[in-house]
Amino acid sequence: MDIFENVEREIGPYTIWSSYILKYLLCKHLNNTNRMVLCAFFYGNGLSPHRTTELISSCTPRFNNSSDKPAIQNWFKLWNKSKAARSKHTYYNLMLNEVRDLNGRKTKVILKTKVLSFCKQVLTA
Repeated sequence: MDIFENVEREIGPYTIWSSYILKYLLCKHLNNTNRMVLCAFFYGNGLSPHRTTELISSCTPRFNNSSDKPAIQNWFKLWNKSKAARSKHTYYNLMLNEVRDLNGRKTKVILKTKVLSFCKQVLTA
């Protein structure tokens, strides 16, 4: 079983993920913003920093171990230590089907979930 399938078993199938998550996973190079958005999504949905790093590195063609991996780990460390930092970041909660901040409070941001059928083919090819 590959990393993508393991993540799906842990947090739910990719078909219920917000479309921007799949878009950022497949981008050629991570920038600070899309890296943070990915981390918030996986952190909020209970994925470990190790599993998050594995998934992002396996999906992102130009993943850089020397810069991307520490940046991912740092987001998780920051959010684990600081309630204030968690309150400034939102994610799509897969269990509740709504946007929450990382402390679990409901937010007014609305995101549409789209199914991108080609993503599974691209990720498993």
